[in-house]
Amino acid sequence: MQVAALDQDAVGGETPSADVPWSAVVRDIQRELRELGLYGGPLDGKYDARVKSAIRRFELRYGKIGEGAPLGTALRRIVSVRDALHLRRNLDEIRDRQTEEARRALRDSPATRDLV
Repeated sequence: MQVAALDQDAVGGETPSADVPWSAVVRDIQRELRELGLYGGPLDGKYDARVKSAIRRFELRYGKIGEGAPLGTALRRIVSVRDALHLRRNLDEIRDRQTEEARRALRDSPATRDLV
């Protein structure tokens, strides 16, 4: 990923205020990266070295966001990965629960008890 392109998108030609979160998209990226365990900084909307580093860790783990992707695109990619991970975890839990229920049913039936 070209972090410089994200830098330009984050700045947008304006200097952010030190007192106010200046980009809701960056704050959302920070929050999503935090949920994935990749960002530990403040949710202040500032596109700084910690955010850049977290994006690099995301890309190493989950693949490239895209060459020169704008921040909105980066956020959508991060959210997509987060959603896919949640879905995978939910499906794994359902599979495990159904497997245990099937084993229990086999153990409870005299006809199949010896198979388990």
